[in-house]
Amino acid sequence: MGFKQVTKRPRVADNPVDFFQDLRPRKIAALYDQQAQIMRDYAANAIDRKDVAIQGATGSGKTVVGLIIAEWRRRKLGERPLYLCPTRQLVHQVTNFAQEQLGLNAFAFTGRQADFPPSQKTGWRSGEVLAIATYSALFNVNPFFSEPNFIVVDDAHAADQYIAEYWTVRLSRSNNEQRPLFDALAAILARAMPQDEHTRLTEGPRGLSDHLWVQLVSGPKVYELETEIAAVLDQAPDRSDLDYRWRVLKGNLKACQLLVSPYEIIMRPVVPPTSVHEPFTTAQQRLYMSATLGRGGELERLSGRKSIKRLPSPPGWDGHGVGRRFFMFPNASLTEDETDDFIDQLIDTVEPHRALYLTPDDRTAEAVKDRVQLSLPEFEVFSANEIEQSKLPFVAADRSVAVIANRYDGIDFPDDECRLLVIGDRPAGMNLLERYLSDKLAARALFAERTRTRIIQAFGRCTRSAKDYAIVCVAGHRLMDELLLSERRRGLDRDLQAELQFGEEQSKHLSANDFLELAKLFLEQGEDWRNAEDQIFSLREDLDEHLPDALTELEEASQHEIDYVVRLWHANYEGALDAAQATIGALAGGDALKGYRGMWHYLAGCAAYLQAREAGTSTEKAYEHFRQARTISNIRIPIEAPNTVACDTAENLAVEDQSAIERLEANLFELGLTNPAKFTKLETELREGLNQDKGNLFEKAHEALGDLLGFQAQNSDATGAPDPRWSAGEGLCLVFEDHIKKSTGADLSLEKARQVAAHPRWIRANDSSVSETAEILPVLITNAETSRDECKVHLDDVSVWPLDDFRAWAGDVLSTIRNLRAKLTGRGDLVWRAEAASTLGSLEATPSSLFKKMRNLRSKT
Repeated sequence: MGFKQVTKRPRVADNPVDFFQDLRPRKIAALYDQQAQIMRDYAANAIDRKDVAIQGATGSGKTVVGLIIAEWRRRKLGERPLYLCPTRQLVHQVTNFAQEQLGLNAFAFTGRQADFPPSQKTGWRSGEVLAIATYSALFNVNPFFSEPNFIVVDDAHAADQYIAEYWTVRLSRSNNEQRPLFDALAAILARAMPQDEHTRLTEGPRGLSDHLWVQLVSGPKVYELETEIAAVLDQAPDRSDLDYRWRVLKGNLKACQLLVSPYEIIMRPVVPPTSVHEPFTTAQQRLYMSATLGRGGELERLSGRKSIKRLPSPPGWDGHGVGRRFFMFPNASLTEDETDDFIDQLIDTVEPHRALYLTPDDRTAEAVKDRVQLSLPEFEVFSANEIEQSKLPFVAADRSVAVIANRYDGIDFPDDECRLLVIGDRPAGMNLLERYLSDKLAARALFAERTRTRIIQAFGRCTRSAKDYAIVCVAGHRLMDELLLSERRRGLDRDLQAELQFGEEQSKHLSANDFLELAKLFLEQGEDWRNAEDQIFSLREDLDEHLPDALTELEEASQHEIDYVVRLWHANYEGALDAAQATIGALAGGDALKGYRGMWHYLAGCAAYLQAREAGTSTEKAYEHFRQARTISNIRIPIEAPNTVACDTAENLAVEDQSAIERLEANLFELGLTNPAKFTKLETELREGLNQDKGNLFEKAHEALGDLLGFQAQNSDATGAPDPRWSAGEGLCLVFEDHIKKSTGADLSLEKARQVAAHPRWIRANDSSVSETAEILPVLITNAETSRDECKVHLDDVSVWPLDDFRAWAGDVLSTIRNLRAKLTGRGDLVWRAEAASTLGSLEATPSSLFKKMRNLRSKT
């Protein structure tokens, strides 16, 4: 054979729009006006910028824009383009589109590097192939794509979930391979955490909302234990995900935060330090695309990049809704069991008989799949993996349900592919760091944009064009609570606000059959629906989209936050302290940023501590920041601090009160804020139980009341054990003896007096969750007389609470909690927490006030 003819690179148009016109073969006849405008803007103003962002509404054609720009740069500039998607399913979806609709030489690089075809690997390296891959193909310790020139970051709103994961070590209690390491690390952390919190980590959830609990472990304590922590993680199985992640963080724990929950332990920086990952940072350009890029520095935090040029959306591509959705909120009228039954009926009713069911986690997805298979055996149920390469099996089935866990973007089912979207609850998405900042520190302003993005993405899965329509059934009460609070909806576009308001009104006081009838009318798209849609148009005219608070401050702060992490990564502690203090300055205004400002005082304290330790100088500056963090945000820093009042009794009580209020808030959130049914059921059970004379029923209600109030409440069936005990933090524990005699006024027995007096000794001997230094108060709740002299000698240190007084107190507390619940707008409401602490304190129902009350009762015995 002879030598091959070397192909001369053809002349390429000077801008992406003209390039598209020359592109052959392609099936797309023409660009939308908005697509052409954004590409012209890009060519005129952004070709040479390092980081560029494009925002466009769902279904408006961003994929075409990204692919055309990537292919144009490949041919015009000779670059190696890499198009990143969050999931394999999206990789295949985008690749098929690029090949079939645009005629591009694109290839899906998924799976192991060793399995990539050699011809495609060579083609990409030589700039002949447009590579499409997942984020993890770039963000790993040994990426094949080590030197991309141009990177498209598609669905950029999801970047944190995939980019930050590269810098996250995660140990799961439920992972059998990781469980020994989880337990070993948890044992080490006993020296870094208050005992009550360590018990929650090691023993798992107990109370109503314990599964929501998350805590930040003190940085200085982690630094002291770094060698031991590293020794545990060095035991990660070779070539496991944990092993690869640990390789990234090893030696850089001082740049990370360690957070714990009953289910997992994670270590990660507050923002991903992408500038230290050369395959990402050395590219000529990164192009971020999303329907919702976020404001207030949101994209910068997600990507770890400081200066991102945003191209303005052209007219018609400004974030308005695409298609029409009819929102149903069955939980507003039905019980949970009734809601499940209704959803099964709805799936069986909607034509075509296909439904997309989104759940917040794998556990919920499995429960939904089991229920659907039992209730609707004729339906074929698909998981995300089964439609990863193609959704055709789901679409081709006569009756099908796709149950997808924790995936709220990218899976598109337009037109008759699917007319029913069921959302089991609010997008989980939140990692432990987000949950800590949002729920624990009330930094909701920080995540307003991220939450808005997740909601918009979730609702757009089945409406992909202006003429498309679908039912959106919101099945989870947490998401319903988020959406039915008007102040939470104000950041959404006017179309979506109007749709939600209309759906809310339609969902009140309905039976399951009423809901089904409305669903049929909507799907008919006849005169009844057209009249209803006129109401949506009318509602929209009276609505405005309100920008979240403090966006300017958050945007400025994001620049310093990125500097902080990168400088810590390089052990530049003085520079990190400067960046943290600049962040605090940017966050100076208003209560909306108070919790987040407190977090940055803590992070400044960590940098100052590291700087002082390295230089051998005073740590006073570190502890001043820690004091500010504790004052502003109740961040517990369990370290000995010189010249500080952080550990005095009064402040510990305040911390314990605040922790109890946070747990009360979480409990009420779990019970539902919009529909009072679950709270009312619990309140009724508590009132009935506390009025019982049967010991086991009374004790059960007594324990549950403590849990609702935010105490760590538990009861033991062991021989000789006390009745319920309520603990608050490390310092306080009430241990009860519930003694109800059939004959009111009868004398208290000597045996009972001795028994209750001995309860503190039993607690110290048997309950490791109570600190050795805790104050343990035995409390006798009784309707018996205590006047006998032989009993009094044993009751000197016992608080005697007359049964009638306790029942009256409990009734007042439950009524007050009901009133407080009506004022609660969601997790992380600082104003509500302050009012709740004051109101319950006046009732002697916070830890500090209740202990004071019990001490007074003891002195009167």
